[in-house]
Amino acid sequence: MAAWREARPDVPAPWQSQWPDREADGRAGDADSPRLGAPTGACSGDPIGPARRAPGRGFRWTTHSSQLYESRLLRVGSPLFHYGILFVLVGHLMGLFVPESWTDAVGFDEHLYHLFSLFGGTFAGVLTILGIALLIYRRRTTG
Repeated sequence: MAAWREARPDVPAPWQSQWPDREADGRAGDADSPRLGAPTGACSGDPIGPARRAPGRGFRWTTHSSQLYESRLLRVGSPLFHYGILFVLVGHLMGLFVPESWTDAVGFDEHLYHLFSLFGGTFAGVLTILGIALLIYRRRTTG
């Protein structure tokens, strides 16, 4: 540990907090405690589902579906969800990777850019939520 401090005195050690000012006013946890709650919970919950299902239904994997488009809800909900999630992804990628110089060159000022983001994002979010709601409803009612 001393070797780390001697080599890089200006850089905090990997096990130390990088935000000491947050610790002073109580906004962060203990500097020595790892923040692993969410990843640990997600990874430990992974085998719980199959283990819980196995005694009742055996180890078979099924979607309880014999036809691709077995109901009107699936015919409507599936494209709504998939196009919606695609629009959400494309919108986020555009927001991250399209430089401001390009929007200025096309004539988009900042206000128009934000309006486009707001209405486009709302539309994509509504499509996604409506689609997944229809799919969940169909799944719960048909089987």
